[in-house]
Amino acid sequence: MALAIPLFTTPPVWAQAAPLTLSEAARLARTRSLGVQAGQERVSSSQSQQGALTSALYPTLNVQSTPAYTQLTPGARPPVPPSGGLAAPTTSGPYVDTSVSLNQLLFDGGAAGDQVAIAADQVKINQSALFQAQQDAMASAGTSFFQVQLTEGLAGVAQEAYRQAQDHLRLGQLRLKAGTGTRAEVLQLEAQVANAQVALIQAQNGVTQARLNLGNVLNAPVGDRPLASASVAPLNVMLERDVAQSLHRRPEIQQQELRVETDRRREAVANAGNLPSLTAVGRYTERNVDYGSLFAGVTLNWAAFDEGRNRSLAESAHHDSLADQAVLAQLQLTADLEIRQQVQARDEAQGRMKAAHDGLVAAQEAYRIALHRFQLGLATPFELTDVQTTLTQARNNAVQATSDFAIAEIRLARALGIDLAGYLGAS
Repeated sequence: MALAIPLFTTPPVWAQAAPLTLSEAARLARTRSLGVQAGQERVSSSQSQQGALTSALYPTLNVQSTPAYTQLTPGARPPVPPSGGLAAPTTSGPYVDTSVSLNQLLFDGGAAGDQVAIAADQVKINQSALFQAQQDAMASAGTSFFQVQLTEGLAGVAQEAYRQAQDHLRLGQLRLKAGTGTRAEVLQLEAQVANAQVALIQAQNGVTQARLNLGNVLNAPVGDRPLASASVAPLNVMLERDVAQSLHRRPEIQQQELRVETDRRREAVANAGNLPSLTAVGRYTERNVDYGSLFAGVTLNWAAFDEGRNRSLAESAHHDSLADQAVLAQLQLTADLEIRQQVQARDEAQGRMKAAHDGLVAAQEAYRIALHRFQLGLATPFELTDVQTTLTQARNNAVQATSDFAIAEIRLARALGIDLAGYLGAS
């Protein structure tokens, strides 16, 4: 079903450039939008954070070299070496101590793993937010695209109304010269021309404003580049089934579900803080490449007096989980309502579009008859002006309803969580 917005006059001569298509506009918005670029950077940042936390699960290797100089006092007792370390120097002079240590976490109650899982959830949240920003950018691009076509269609209607008003004035002036018309009739026709010119100026300004807005959405100038005729695929919605499926596709709901899961992991991390941690330690130390010592063991760490702090952190995470679950439920209700409203808006626009096109056919025939009667001297300028005004309104209604229907379909697709890259041909 083609949904090209009708124009009622020949468009102006634009700059020599390939017409901007709806799919190209969607691609530009998806890649050039500053919100999308910011989302990409957040994804990269969270991925780096995940990598940093993941490294805690693997062994760590430390190499240390310390040059030193010892001056022994005659008769002094040499210092006692640390456990696993080298013996104290027995003679004065320079030396170099070199040590290599290897540490591997054995047990911490799962806290390190949960921290990595939290970071992974944050990556997914940011990826979902990036997808949401892309969808919002493409939806705005599609809406702005059809807004430009709408304003150009209304400008075409205004241009045609202005041309008709000028033709009517010439006919009225000829009737006045022939003695079959009056000065009052000519004055009314002149007023009609002036009113049509005012409407045309306003319509042309609307085109300029709509094009500026489209360029802002695309983050790329549009100028006078022509827009290709566009259509969108009508969506057949089985309301109850599609609403249930759509709730799981909505990115904001996916993000909130991940936040609830993150709160659960935070609570687990806090509870794990009450458990001891075990770390395997291996260390080799040598002096001046002459002799060395090897040490291996297990380190036990237990923050015995942090129970109150950990309990408070766990309670905080638990309450955050309850709050995020409530937000999730509200998001689901809001999304359900939005889908139903968009279905209603689309159906209303579809009904208006059919009625507007039927009215346009009738108005065109009424104008043809009135113009013929005026040319034969059987109708007054008042009758012709009234019929011409009705025709202009019918044309405006047809343009408006066609644009509204296309925009309503895009908004419905967005509400259903459909990937607009495929829907608008931007993939």
